[in-house]
Amino acid sequence: MKIKELRQLKHLSQMKLAEILNLNHKTLSHYETGAREPDIQTLCLLADYFEVSVDTLIGHTPVSSDALLSDDELSLIADYRMLGQADKERLQKIISALKNVAAAEQLSETDCV
Repeated sequence: MKIKELRQLKHLSQMKLAEILNLNHKTLSHYETGAREPDIQTLCLLADYFEVSVDTLIGHTPVSSDALLSDDELSLIADYRMLGQADKERLQKIISALKNVAAAEQLSETDCV
């Protein structure tokens, strides 16, 4: 999302946003039209104000973790994050045991071949 779109979503004029962020309103106008590009510090200031990432602010779509993880994996991560520390430790032991069982099964399968 571009600066102008974010500003309009908040129902702010260029003058008001420039005042809030302590920017020159002409500079802000140039950012919105693409005549100038904000420096890193200004990008961070804008991103913080609009509560978006710098990637979102400049219209960059990074490869998200959603694209790398299945819905089941994302669900497991969300569930894990809701667990208390003791339950997380218990789950880690269960996973370790399951990996040991899987390794043992794989080993016995190769022995049979």
